[in-house]
Order: sequence, then C-alpha cells, then structure tokens
Amino acid sequence: MNAVFTQHALNQMEEREVDRPDVNRLLRLLDRVTKTPGGLDNSSDVVLISRDSDSATYIVRVGSLRVVLISDTSKDKIFVANVYHN
Repeated sequence: MNAVFTQHALNQMEEREVDRPDVNRLLRLLDRVTKTPGGLDNSSDVVLISRDSDSATYIVRVGSLRVVLISDTSKDKIFVANVYHN
C-alpha cells in the first residue's frame, strides 16, 4: 500500500508551521502501517471513523498532529486528506 498526501494536507501543514519532528513521526507511522497488512486497524494511535466496501476513514494522532487518512483498498493507497495541529 502507498501513502499519498493531498495538496490540501500539505498546505495545512505549511500554514500551521508543523514541527519537523511531528512530520517525521507521521512519515514513520505511515511507513509502518503501509507495510503491515491491517496496520491501520492494529495501531493504538489510529481511530476508525467509517468503513464501507472499498474504503475507510481514520483519525490518527501523531505528536501534536491529528491527521485524517482515507484508505482506498481498490487502489491500494492511503490518502492523507487533512492535517490539524494542536
């Protein structure tokens, strides 16, 4: 599975001046969950919001970030849809 950042998520990170360590934690988490089958469902930092036949929406806690992820199993991708900074 591959992780894809939407332009909106990148813009949100830039506008909020997200700390580099939080970005690195997010990238490590994405790396871990994309390499592990069911990785999103088996992480304590991830909360499932909704699921249907070919996609699921998650909220992920990474340091001071809250990230909205949308998985698309038909395309084998995880989209980083939005980023919130506390």
